[in-house]
Amino acid sequence: MVRVFNVLDTLSDHEGRIWSIAWKPGTKILASCSSDKTVRLWAPCDESDKWRCIFCQALAHRASVHSVAWSPCGQLLATSSFDHTVKLWRVHVEVLDSGEHIPEEASMTEVSVLQHDAEAGSLAWSQDGVFLAVACSGGVVQMWKKSNGGDSGLEYESSCKIRSHSQDVKKIIWHPKRNLLVSAGFDGTIKFHMPDGDSWLRYATLRGHQSIVWCVAFDASGDQLVSCGEDRVIKVWHSVSTLSGEGKKGHIEAMPSGHHKLRDAEPVEEEGVPTYVATVTLTGSHARPVYSVSLNRPFLATGCGDNSVMVFRNTPPNELDFSRDLDFTALGREIDAHENDVNSVAWCPVQSDILATAGDDGKIKLWKIIDMM
Repeated sequence: MVRVFNVLDTLSDHEGRIWSIAWKPGTKILASCSSDKTVRLWAPCDESDKWRCIFCQALAHRASVHSVAWSPCGQLLATSSFDHTVKLWRVHVEVLDSGEHIPEEASMTEVSVLQHDAEAGSLAWSQDGVFLAVACSGGVVQMWKKSNGGDSGLEYESSCKIRSHSQDVKKIIWHPKRNLLVSAGFDGTIKFHMPDGDSWLRYATLRGHQSIVWCVAFDASGDQLVSCGEDRVIKVWHSVSTLSGEGKKGHIEAMPSGHHKLRDAEPVEEEGVPTYVATVTLTGSHARPVYSVSLNRPFLATGCGDNSVMVFRNTPPNELDFSRDLDFTALGREIDAHENDVNSVAWCPVQSDILATAGDDGKIKLWKIIDMM
């Protein structure tokens, strides 16, 4: 396999395992959180591809900080913790006067503390910034809604609790174009939720993993969803409408040759909402559970408990010949990307060949991915 990973920089300022990283929308600013209770902001120093910490929020929480998520506008950063709280921070970034818009320093101001009944884990903003969803222990997703009142206009009030999974929820994300919440859990399922008045309705459940689903991610269009789990399996799901102009239902299964062929399937469907079917199942790529996935079509990145990071390249089916093979090829593997579990991988939103990874070794690595195909 051709080596496609080129390390741009290794960031080692955290003093504990890094649980989560997230790019500020439309920028090269990266947020990270750790078991050391800190939240850090990182940015490139200049055009040399070297990075530095431009702000550290010490003791951001009283316990390990589990997740970070930017609001769609990029002005707010949400952080969740095992201390049963979610905090909202207003982020201000100063840039150099060189005309290059290079971040010089930053600051974070706490604007709100959202109390929870249990440990707060994965969190995600809706595409319009109105809702903030928080995964809590016990299979509960706590939904917060932006209130109309308040002096700052940044107040969020408890909206409802979604009890969808029979066990803990490990990851939540929003559809990038619709008000649809997707959750993945310890029970091995992926569930879709849509608003129904003041509550949320579960309208679809995807089953395909044999154990914990650790992570799910959409592409920018919302047409493609990828999941990974404790079973070391990576699954790619497509919305039915994108697989065929006539809405043909089906999914694509891995064949012994390594190719993928169309097989008939009958997905559960509700009127007016997207339906997803499994199109690709990737097995044998990792030796241990796969903890994180990030999708930036045509590239898919995975981070794993075997310390490795992989990048796959996807070629969609030919629109004129739906029975054509679907190519989904491993582009490259970095076997010892980290010294321990890789917990989070994320593609840069403004430079598609830059991938950030973070893990239990307390390090963040920035990679430049070279496409050899």
